Amino acid sequence: MTTISGVAECALYVADIERAAAFYTTVLGLPITASFAETRFLQTGVNSTLILFDVATLKTRKSIIPGHGAQGEG
Repeated sequence: MTTISGVAECALYVADIERAAAFYTTVLGLPITASFAETRFLQTGVNSTLILFDVATLKTRKSIIPGHGAQGEG
């Protein structure tokens, strides 16, 4: 359970986001609630979401969060 939104979430990092999304929508019948270039959000229940991340995109994406030396609350 997340304390921010009060919903259960699961994240999967996949090599082929289109194939993974097709599996969850076609085979399991989960609807996609949001879609971005590197991410798909699928509704798994009333208060739960499955988030698919494209590993290849994440490897090349620059983060605004420094790798070390960060301070404060995350």
